[in-house]
Formats: sequence, C-alpha cells, structure tokens
Amino acid sequence: MFSMRKPKLIEVKFEVRWITVAMFLSGIAEGLCINFHAIYLKHLGANPMQIGLTLGASSLACIFVYFPAGWLADRYRRKPLIITAWTLSVAAFSWISQSSTWQSAVPGFVFLALSSFSRPAFSAHLATITSESNLSQTFATIAISWSLGSILSPAAGGWIAETFGLPRVFLATAAVYIFGTAALIPMSNPQPHPNRIMGYTNNPLYTRVFVWQVFVLILIVFSINFGVVLAPNYLQEVKLLSLTTIGTLGAISSTGMMLLTVMLSKIRPERRISLLFVQLAAISSLLLLLLSPIGTSGKHSWIIIAAFLFRGGIDAVWTPMSSRLSLWIPPYMLSQGFSFRDTGVRVALTLAPVAAGLLYAIDPELPLYVAMGTILVTLLLTMSLPNYLPTQINKNP
Repeated sequence: MFSMRKPKLIEVKFEVRWITVAMFLSGIAEGLCINFHAIYLKHLGANPMQIGLTLGASSLACIFVYFPAGWLADRYRRKPLIITAWTLSVAAFSWISQSSTWQSAVPGFVFLALSSFSRPAFSAHLATITSESNLSQTFATIAISWSLGSILSPAAGGWIAETFGLPRVFLATAAVYIFGTAALIPMSNPQPHPNRIMGYTNNPLYTRVFVWQVFVLILIVFSINFGVVLAPNYLQEVKLLSLTTIGTLGAISSTGMMLLTVMLSKIRPERRISLLFVQLAAISSLLLLLLSPIGTSGKHSWIIIAAFLFRGGIDAVWTPMSSRLSLWIPPYMLSQGFSFRDTGVRVALTLAPVAAGLLYAIDPELPLYVAMGTILVTLLLTMSLPNYLPTQINKNP
C-alpha cells in the first residue's frame, strides 16, 4: 500500500465540511436541470439522433483534457484547476440558457462537459486528505451531500420549466453554481507529492490488474447509463408524464442514490460486491421502467416510483469506483490515475447517447432492452475483479 503524510484531523474535518457544502449546492444546481438536457434539446428543435450526437460530442471533448489536467494536478497544485472548472460550469449553464436553437446550444454543452476536467484532481484531493480506512466513508459523504441537494431541486426544476420555461432552469442552475464555487475557496492548496515510488517497482497505472479494473469499470458505466440517457424523453413521449412529474422522479432517484451510497459506504472498498449491487439496482430500474403504467394515476403507479429509487444506483457507482481505485494508485500519481479512469468513462458516455439515440429512433423501448443485456455481461465481468488489497499482490504473486 502507499503511504504519505495526511493533514491534521481538525484540518481535514474543516476542509471536508466546506467541500460537502459545495457538493450540496452542486447537487441542487444539477438537480434543477439533470432531467431536462435531452428534453431541452428537443425543445430547441433537435431529433433523437441529433440529441444523442450533441450529448455524445460534449463528452468526446473531455477525452482530450483529462490526461493533461491530471498530469498538471500531480505536478502543480490542484485547487486552481478545481476552481477554474467550477467557474466554467457557471459559464456553460449561462450559455445554454441563452441558446435559441439546438445548434447554438452545442458549445454550451461542450463547455459543460469540459468543466468536469477537474474530476481527477478532485478525487485525488479527497484521497490525499483521507486516511485509507476512511476512503469509502469520505467519498460516500461527498456523494450523499450531492444527493441531498439533488433531492430538493428536481421538482423545483420541473416547476420552473412549466412556469417560466426551460431556459430559466439552466439560468437558475448557473446562479446556484456561483455559490458552490465560492464554497470551495477555503479548500486547502497543498504542494504536490514528491515523485518517488513506494512499494511498486513498475508504474502501477500500467499493470495488467489495474488496467483490467479500469476497463471493467468503464464498461459498467457504459451499460448502466445506456438505458437512461434518453429516459426523460421516454417518460414524456411514451409514459405521457409532465415535466413536473419527471422532475419529482428525479428527486426520488436522488433519494435512491443516497440510500444505496450509505449502504455501500459500509463495505470495504476492495470488495467487488458494491459494484454488483449498483448493477443489480440499475437493471431493476430498467425492468420496472418498462413495466410501469402510462401516466401516474392508478394502483400501479408505485412501479415508476420504485424504478427511480433503483435508478439512483446508477449515480451511486462513483463511490465504489473512486474508493477502489484510490487503493491502487500511489499518492504522487493520484490525479493521473483518476484521469485514466475518467477518460475511459467519457468515452463510454460519448458512445452511450449516440447508440441510444439510434435505437430510440427505431423503438423507444429498444435502448432499455439492450442496456439490460449489457448489464448482464458486465455483472459477469465484475466477478473477475480482484477482491483483495493491492499489498497482497506481492505476497501472492
């Protein structure tokens, strides 16, 4: 295992408290519009294929920035990158809110995707200030704070959309992100870790075990997101739900994410069972979504509620992913290690909307069936992941 000097406990608690506030505000901001990206593009005149291409192209832009950002974060300071990324989010949501056509909104969605370039640095910073025994709890705390914020806002986003129009939803999101960015200012800005190898004779980012783990994690992200990327359109067009109802279901999904994240935080980060739980929740959500009735009235309306409670499992995947990989990356390469993961994840999130859009144009239910099939495959692949701590590799070659 890798070791490094951790900040004092009081300093860590203070810092995590402010990061938690920032993530709570980020949850509120994202919750306002998280269910309306695809619907807003449709509102601006895009068809399902164009929606998929727009969302996919936005993710594609990130592929070229994660590695340079991770390299810089490990050699210089991480805080400036994180603050810059959150500021870019404010600009992106503002741009989207002022768009009059789907083509003019594309740069805004690209900027929004690019604003996630600080994700590797952010994950690395959390891993740096957290003791190994508390990795799952820290990542879970951050995820839960985001989830709590996103529980409060989706219904409000639906109300804003129906009362003032969809552009005002994205403008409100930008406003909340301003306060979230301000909450990150007290975050520490430590010097980068000195470049020295501790415990590994070769670069750990290129070992067969690490690369296979990242590959499987990327496939998991692709499979669980494939079926839900156009779910808001499916709910509106096939299930005939209103924007307000879709927003409320988003809040239910956030509740499911929070509950599952709390459960996953109790599992040791090297155990693969947490990833299995996430995938089972995702496939249950898709199955219930197909079985749900049209509209929200009637005695079977609980099915759609249950579907979105399980839907939260998709967003809960970041806690086991981050805590697991933190164990396999040395301190001086944390940002680069997470950039390896996040670049692959962005490739998955680029392909998923495009493929889902093509299938949705044929049959709106087809992406759901294909997604369930791919999840069954990734469930089997997950069983091949190591179920032990990395120090045991040298003990049992």
